[in-house]
Amino acid sequence: MQLIDWQLAETEHRWERESAYFDAQEYAAEPIPPAVIERYRNCVRPYLAAEYPFWRLGDVRGKRILDVGCGNGTNALMLALKGAHVVGIDLSSRAIESAEMRARLHQLGDRARFICGPLETELQNESSFDIITGFAVLHHLLPVLNKFLTEITRHGNEHTEYLFVEPVNLSPWLRRVRLAMPISVSGTPDERPIQHAELDLVREHFGGIEIEYFHGFARFAERFLLRGIGYETASWWRRVSYCFASRLDRILFEQLNLVQLSSVAVICARTGRIDPSGIAPVARH
Repeated sequence: MQLIDWQLAETEHRWERESAYFDAQEYAAEPIPPAVIERYRNCVRPYLAAEYPFWRLGDVRGKRILDVGCGNGTNALMLALKGAHVVGIDLSSRAIESAEMRARLHQLGDRARFICGPLETELQNESSFDIITGFAVLHHLLPVLNKFLTEITRHGNEHTEYLFVEPVNLSPWLRRVRLAMPISVSGTPDERPIQHAELDLVREHFGGIEIEYFHGFARFAERFLLRGIGYETASWWRRVSYCFASRLDRILFEQLNLVQLSSVAVICARTGRIDPSGIAPVARH
């Protein structure tokens, strides 16, 4: 009994620490710009890390989606605007307030619903979801990742698709180089990029996973060409340069198999085995 009480207290302390950190952040509360909506509605450049997850999910009209760690709701709202019924959950009350305000501005009604609180306690009365997503959430949960993956599969079924977008570090020496650079590192105390051990843990929880890697050359192109600008508002030559770097990454990761140079992974999973013949190839543009 004492062990259970200690584990519960530690879990609650983690929730409080995480919510305090994210409540201190600033969140956009304005509507998603039309150019951004158009971009993710069409997803004509799935070789870009930002578009690939939405391209991969395909037609989500009428599907019930859970977005874990939804923040201010950008991804959840995009999915709702594409016709899905989305439930977003996050520990930060400030983030959820922004998400709810943006949902009202987009007049999404009951297609986008947001919940503030931990996954373990706030979704007990929810039925299973068709799709469960997490955009940059797993790397915040490393000490409890096994428990989290067990919990999240309880909200799916044998047909549920899972999609996670995570920062990765598959090369220790590159990580050392990155930390030695004069670039500030921010985040919660426990977070770091996903490594091989965490990818193996994800494999243990699902019948099959497929991983697409991104951001080798594009990582530097984004930092130097799009930092503080955003793809949609960048000049044409910046967008073209960024797309070129992303195309080079497809050669780097798919043909040369140098995935250790990537810094972003999109993890697609199901509780049953993934049939490779049913996976659509990434279009080239």
